[in-house]
Formats: sequence, structure tokens, C-alpha cells
Amino acid sequence: MSEHASLPLGTKEIFITELRSLHNSKEKLTGDRYTEKLNDQDLESIGLAEQILMAVIEKAPSLLALEDDD
Repeated sequence: MSEHASLPLGTKEIFITELRSLHNSKEKLTGDRYTEKLNDQDLESIGLAEQILMAVIEKAPSLLALEDDD
């Protein structure tokens, strides 16, 4: 998806939510409880997923804001 020139309207909001979920998961996995179970490749995979989501978010159009700014 990050290679496409145009993406569907609302894609940005969907992937921002996914990026938040990924960040929350990363925070939990790097805590004391799971630190021993993660290896370097796991952390690299999480980082790559974050990069991909950011690339999609940068290209994605936002939903129209129809409320008044007053």
C-alpha cells in the first residue's frame, strides 16, 4: 500500500489507530514481563511495521472534517 500514489479516503485514520495499537503493544512487550522473550529480530520487525504504517499515513488522505471551526 505504501507504494500506491492514491489511497481511499479515511485510510489515514485507520492506520493511525493501527500505529497507536502497535505502539501500545511495543510498550507492553518491552516491559519487564516480556523483555526476556523478545529478540532483536522481533524489535526490528516492530520497527519495520512502524515505518510502513508511517509511510502509508503520510500518503493517505484524511476524512473530510465537516464540523464548523467556530
